[in-house]
Amino acid sequence: MYLVTAIPEVWKGIPVIPFWERIHRTLTKPVPIDVSFSKYMLPFMQKLGIAVYCSVNKGYTLFISDPECLKQVMSNIDVFIKMPFVGKNHTLLRDYFGAQQVVATNGEDWKRMRKVMNPMFNQSWKPELFGECFNQVIEEWDKLEGKNVLIHDQIQRMTLDVMGKAFFDFDFEAVKNPESELYQLYHNLVSGLYKKIIYRLFPILDRIPYLKRYELFDR
Repeated sequence: MYLVTAIPEVWKGIPVIPFWERIHRTLTKPVPIDVSFSKYMLPFMQKLGIAVYCSVNKGYTLFISDPECLKQVMSNIDVFIKMPFVGKNHTLLRDYFGAQQVVATNGEDWKRMRKVMNPMFNQSWKPELFGECFNQVIEEWDKLEGKNVLIHDQIQRMTLDVMGKAFFDFDFEAVKNPESELYQLYHNLVSGLYKKIIYRLFPILDRIPYLKRYELFDR
């Protein structure tokens, strides 16, 4: 990840979506982010397996889909240093998720976290675990016959139940109980943190009276 104005020399030969071109397109012909990615980035990714994208909050970022190239990046953690999950300043993301995350940690800290997590991902998963949770979703859909079904919400609930049982041996009951207190807490927290992108771009807003998201700080 590099600044908006400083694309690395070694990336000059890689297809890039220029920052100012993207800003102009966003202002004149705005489209959803998935549509924009599919139209402008995906052709490069499918053809070359690599492309450079620039956003206002992250700067120039290298996207990789080629398996061999990705393997080199992920196995050379001392060369390809990952962007910190949160900055040094106090933010809500830092409060809820901590200062370090395995996906964005480097060096010895990453090796230590990876060593702890390895057994979890090397174990054999029980197919009946997924089957049980999926059957619960089907049962809930049957109850809604003739009504609209919120697919995204139900799948999100099922995913939380599967992760809870697989990782923590705990049932969140997110599918069976629509009013599950734990699911509501999780959903409100995640949606509250990521829904308004302006707070991601300017975390200082959470320290300004009347702009601060009090409902998240009070949880």
